[in-house]
Amino acid sequence: MAGIALQGLLVGCLACAVAAQARGPHIDFLNERLKIPESQLFVESDYIESGVGLSFGIDKRLSYFPGQYQEAAQAFAESIQKYRYKADIWVFLARSYFYMREPQRAKDILLQAAATMPDLSERLWDPLLNSMLGEIRKRADALQNQVDFYTKGQDDYHNLFRLYKFLQDHVSGIGVIHAAGAKAAWMRLGADMASAEKQRAYRAEASKWDSLALVMTGELEEMGVAVPPRPVHELDVLALTDAGHDRQLIDDTQVLQMRVDYYESKPADFRQLFDNYLVLDMADRAHRVIAAIDREILRVRFLAEAATDFIQASQYLEEVSGLESIREKLKAKMDASGAAP
Repeated sequence: MAGIALQGLLVGCLACAVAAQARGPHIDFLNERLKIPESQLFVESDYIESGVGLSFGIDKRLSYFPGQYQEAAQAFAESIQKYRYKADIWVFLARSYFYMREPQRAKDILLQAAATMPDLSERLWDPLLNSMLGEIRKRADALQNQVDFYTKGQDDYHNLFRLYKFLQDHVSGIGVIHAAGAKAAWMRLGADMASAEKQRAYRAEASKWDSLALVMTGELEEMGVAVPPRPVHELDVLALTDAGHDRQLIDDTQVLQMRVDYYESKPADFRQLFDNYLVLDMADRAHRVIAAIDREILRVRFLAEAATDFIQASQYLEEVSGLESIREKLKAKMDASGAAP
């Protein structure tokens, strides 16, 4: 599912927000030492009389900074009810929701703050929201890498989908839905190939992935976004081209392709899948095996860079070297066969 390909401040798209950020001032949403400007509506005497300043300082020290974000958010919200024109409180309230993984509530707080103190929109609220959206995009990218390069469960897929939904990146969200559907198809194929005692487990898992895909589809459709059907995997129709070929060869090729697709293959599987496609007179798919090796090399390099143990990192790099050797041998074999892609 590698490469599954926005919400601006007030215009509803992340692209516009990024453009606005490039034109306007940059503010780091997560910078705890950021100096927050005062609104023209701020009146120091009223602020002092409200007593909010003392409680706000205590709540930051005893709740927010120790990571008790839910307690801090409740306290900051109460402070805003007592005095609305202290921008600092709104910023820390938004950050509390952000750290509680409630980005929509954080966004709503920043928009409410902009409506309450519009004189700070260009200097503070707009760049703060742009920065927060950028942080959400970073989290989505990081989780996408985790989903792409590791075996991840349904919660990871759903969390990734929710991030894309928040960003209104519907193309990537649909990609997550299709990936969940593909996982279900892989589980059903596993059931067909498994022994009788394992078939029930595979089919139950396939149902869970199907259900997840339906839930995510429903969430997008509620927003008025049409979700197209998942593209039929090219091997789903392989049976239509198997005239004159051994049925076992077709089945084995399907299993090998699914292993490659879901990063569950061994280096030897790439070589065998390549050879199978040549036997099946499918040169274009044999070429795609070489491209799949390139993706696997990127994945294993990613694992090597993320490894904290030197020995483990060395093992990953050795695997990369082996994959590169296989890739070059398959390229030479393809050239020698004269098969056109």
